[in-house]
Amino acid sequence: MGSNCSHCPLAHGFDSYWGMPVTNVQACAQKGEWMTQSSMLHFITDQWPASLVFRAALALLAISASLVLSGKLSSRAFFAQCALTFALLYTVYWVPSTIMLLNHKACVLYEGNAVIEQPVQLKYLTHRETHHAVRFIDEHARRADERPFFLYMAYTKVHTALFVADEREGLSAHGPYGDNVEEMDWSVGEILAALERHGLGDNTWVYMSSDNGPWRESRDEGGACGFAPGDSEHEMAGSKAQTWECGLRVPGIIRWRARYGRTGRVEHAATSNLDIFPTIAAIAGLPVPPHVSERAYAPAPAGIVDGRDLSPLLEARLPAGEPLHDFIFHYCDLTVSAVRHGRYKAHFATTKWEDERAHTCPSALVCKCAAVAHDPPLVFDIVADPAERRPIAPGSDAEADAAVARMREARARQEASVIGVPSQTERRPEVGNFPCCGFPHPGWRRILAVLLDRCGC
Repeated sequence: MGSNCSHCPLAHGFDSYWGMPVTNVQACAQKGEWMTQSSMLHFITDQWPASLVFRAALALLAISASLVLSGKLSSRAFFAQCALTFALLYTVYWVPSTIMLLNHKACVLYEGNAVIEQPVQLKYLTHRETHHAVRFIDEHARRADERPFFLYMAYTKVHTALFVADEREGLSAHGPYGDNVEEMDWSVGEILAALERHGLGDNTWVYMSSDNGPWRESRDEGGACGFAPGDSEHEMAGSKAQTWECGLRVPGIIRWRARYGRTGRVEHAATSNLDIFPTIAAIAGLPVPPHVSERAYAPAPAGIVDGRDLSPLLEARLPAGEPLHDFIFHYCDLTVSAVRHGRYKAHFATTKWEDERAHTCPSALVCKCAAVAHDPPLVFDIVADPAERRPIAPGSDAEADAAVARMREARARQEASVIGVPSQTERRPEVGNFPCCGFPHPGWRRILAVLLDRCGC
């Protein structure tokens, strides 16, 4: 939900809140390390837009040095210019390292709208999160009127920086990443056990999913895509923030024994996390907003959604062979860079990897999701070739060609319906909105505390 606001996190519709409002990143580790930077020099030389400022400053100094050599600029003026340039570069470095999520103290813990821990202590955070989730269930399950409740358990893991409790360290055969997965598995078990204790296990809709695939730039801490890393024949392409399957395919596990029964089954239909909202609305007996395809495009009016109610799929009411989604659109900002339609997937733009073998961009936090345009698009039979290794040549498969034509048309309609809004995640950081334990109210005292690094509790 972000830390760069003065009224988070209850402004987002929750009645109560306990947790981190921001992503766990490398800076949140106990050592307070940088995400990918180890020094000021590394940051200003490798990270955009800091690298642009750095290059411009070097060019300016080179010009000034030539003027000194030609006698057109005094040495005193040159050294003054060097000092100003260094001050500029330090400012470029200081802003993200102080009031953005590269700073250890940007990792905070909230209860309601109040910061209760800064910087956060990660080691036993999963245990504390689980405790509050179970307590929430206990409190609501005992209410006499038996009103339904909604618990959103946003785990801080599995994500860098990796962390586990002391007693769970080294238990997995898959190293630190495996330890983290197993600790999360324990937590899920504790939450489900709380439901069972109150007799709510059968009649509670439980959905577990992940947000994206592994972050390969973090190497061993980032996970892999279903196969052994380095197995180029089978491992899926791409990673987090990319529209290759490795960045998109995540588990979706659903349980509601009162409606779906106790016998588990696997559905191979493609769904989306955008389906959660209309599904819950349908289960709760609320009106389900119309799907975007059911309204006129150009641009789409308010009150429509991109997700679909999963109930027909979960209750086995879909006719054989009929997909829940006719099209699934994969975005890069406001651009639909890939489309899934039935068994086919078309890439209209893809990532340009710096490391082709590892599918990563070591000089950046993540690769740009749509750096290379494709016309005609790259097309794959995603059922037979989920690793996206064998593109289908245009004209070689009539069924695939027909699917691509439909995807082109649907993509154009979808993009025409999108109303652009300013990115909230890329807002200019504001010192006055930086969370500061001990200085809860905006004002000059809080700004001064942030600037002097006096926040913390």
